[in-house]
Amino acid sequence: MPRRAIIALVHQLPALLTVAGEPEWPQRRGPDGNGIAVCGKWNPAALSGTPDIGWKAQVGSGYT
Repeated sequence: MPRRAIIALVHQLPALLTVAGEPEWPQRRGPDGNGIAVCGKWNPAALSGTPDIGWKAQVGSGYT
């Protein structure tokens, strides 16, 4: 496969991998560049109450 064809394919991969019906994020921080994901399927009541803890571990100090 010629190099040009490979480069063209690599540039088209994001479009080829986009799931139909899902919003596209063509840039960092979302479609509007503001870091806000607009989704009509989220349920704020699901966050109320005590969260279910999947696992827990004690760790030492760390740095960021």
